[in-house]
Amino acid sequence: MIYIIGDTHIRKEEPYFSAVNQMFKELYSLCKSGDTIIQTGDFFHSYKPFPKEYSLAVYWIELFSLKGVKLLILSGNNAHEYHHLQKTYAIDPLESFKNVTLIKDIEVLTIEDISFLFLPWLPDSLIREKGFETIEDYLKSSIETSRLKEISYFIYHYEDETVFMGGDNRGIDFSFVEEMIPGIIRIGGHIHLKSNNYIGTPFQMRFDEKGQAGEYFTIESNKIIRHSFKQFIIHKELDFEEEVPIPEFDGQNFVLNIINAPSIDSVYEKFKKEHIFINDISLKFSEKRISTLTEEIDSQSSMKELLSEYITINKVDKKTSEYLLSLF
Repeated sequence: MIYIIGDTHIRKEEPYFSAVNQMFKELYSLCKSGDTIIQTGDFFHSYKPFPKEYSLAVYWIELFSLKGVKLLILSGNNAHEYHHLQKTYAIDPLESFKNVTLIKDIEVLTIEDISFLFLPWLPDSLIREKGFETIEDYLKSSIETSRLKEISYFIYHYEDETVFMGGDNRGIDFSFVEEMIPGIIRIGGHIHLKSNNYIGTPFQMRFDEKGQAGEYFTIESNKIIRHSFKQFIIHKELDFEEEVPIPEFDGQNFVLNIINAPSIDSVYEKFKKEHIFINDISLKFSEKRISTLTEEIDSQSSMKELLSEYITINKVDKKTSEYLLSLF
């Protein structure tokens, strides 16, 4: 069996560190000896991972090795894994493990009698060293040289023509690959949101991934199937008056944006739970209160009285109230 997972972005910050650990734990329970896991790049979140992050990676790689499971890891992009000055990748030390294959250049590999075309992220300097101006030219030449027209899957770590990143960045048009190799199936990493060409992340890593279920693919006998991971992390916008969310299983965490909060302290007093992480807080300040505030200023009321009324209406916590009133 072949398993394919998207960008993992191993990082020491919680709840993301725990989510990666849980994801590998679930994947480990599914795999058997002889299986292969393909990871689409951005294995680490930074080109200089912390020891804690390397330790987690090594722990699971060794367990997979003992189980007879191989890992193919694509190199990630310069915003995360590539160190431009040293010309190294964060994943480089993992190459010492016998069950790990690092894909840092265009390669065509056969896994379980299925042919894959791999395109990891490549620095422009390497592409020029190969004698090409663009990644498209290098890829076209590689396909022609390989003379393999029956490649089944194209795995890459780039934004393609279906992605608009803003400005002039409209992605790289890889449609020529499908013209050169009819029937090939694309599976992209790098882009976190799921789409026809992108697997997405195995768990929610950013607030724009809110509502997205983490997925992995399996390929057996050249048949590809989508599967869902558990929802290790749930990003959610919550009104202050709503109830504190309860995990569906042990280890599930919530990252919350709280709106209509009377104060910052009140949010942490109400939502301070082991499984809760606060991403953003929006304080309550209605149009009616703004109107009242303007009327009071017009009536020449003192600023201190006005501030005191605002504190009462909005139920500002005692510590903040005392500090604000001390300014007058």
